[in-house]
Amino acid sequence: MRIPHSILGLALLSTVFAGPARAQVVISEIEFTAGWIELTNRGTAEVDISKWSIYQATKTTGRPQNYWFAIPGELKLKPAEFVRVHWMKPIPTSNNDPTEIYTGETVFHFLFGLWAEPLDNTSGALALIASQNNNDMNTPSLIMDWVSWGTSGFKREDLAVTAGRWTKDSVAPAALVVPRPSLAYSYTHVGQRKSGADWFLDSSPTPKADNLGGAFARSYGTSCVTNQLPIANQITNGVPTKGHNDFWFGIDRTLSTSEFGLVMLGTANTKGILIPTLGCSLYLDLPPAVFEYVPTDGQGFSRWKINPDTVPGLAGFPIGSQWLVANFTTNALGFTNGFELQFYGGK
Repeated sequence: MRIPHSILGLALLSTVFAGPARAQVVISEIEFTAGWIELTNRGTAEVDISKWSIYQATKTTGRPQNYWFAIPGELKLKPAEFVRVHWMKPIPTSNNDPTEIYTGETVFHFLFGLWAEPLDNTSGALALIASQNNNDMNTPSLIMDWVSWGTSGFKREDLAVTAGRWTKDSVAPAALVVPRPSLAYSYTHVGQRKSGADWFLDSSPTPKADNLGGAFARSYGTSCVTNQLPIANQITNGVPTKGHNDFWFGIDRTLSTSEFGLVMLGTANTKGILIPTLGCSLYLDLPPAVFEYVPTDGQGFSRWKINPDTVPGLAGFPIGSQWLVANFTTNALGFTNGFELQFYGGK
């Protein structure tokens, strides 16, 4: 089976978070039709979010454009636990599930008398803030998570950038198609600075469950070069999940006009097979199933784009990938690290 592909000329969007330590609780999914926000603890320790708030920013003319909802009661999230917040929904007369939160639908249910706005599928921003105190709302270190979709430049977005929670001018995709998908986080950079590339539109919302459907992208091994060829590493822009139709894997640096990239696919060999004449390791079992020359785009990157929704035959089946980089002029060769990829295997 030949995998359809095209090339994306994209720079690496994620940068390592260098700010203060953060809790591992993140906004993990936003569902616009029913109107709920999912939070989850991706860390290894329980986190008390009882004094936290959810911040909403909009660009609606004539409205305050920023709102806060206080997390109610005593709420501690265990590792891998989810909580769903039903935004601007009436509070049930009986609700015995502390992981199902209803905000209420009047101005009295939100902080500072500002009320809120419905979740807008075209644009908006949400944040987790480790406070419910008005005096703390401009403190960058208290912003625990952030996402902007549709556009950028929302109120307090600059604080999230300063805090290392978000990438400046980065935008997650807007849910513009019908039926409306959810906006899902790929969990790629938990604990690091996030960007719009960490979010994808999921046509199968997964309330209080992982967004990945078994998909993963795992790097292993190390890159290797011969004859002074600059090092090249293999990277991905997230994981091959359902709805992530911009997923790609490729080389992390620009290639010169005398260089080319060749992608190899097969079964991953995480220990590597040493090629003595080169002193480099092949991280695929021999022989690789696919060799594919991938020309560079206008920016000099070799990237292989695959829409996980169009390759159902790969769902749930791990494949290995590694790139060879060669220089026509110097006859130098280089091998990237390996990647083990598994495409979405859920519904």
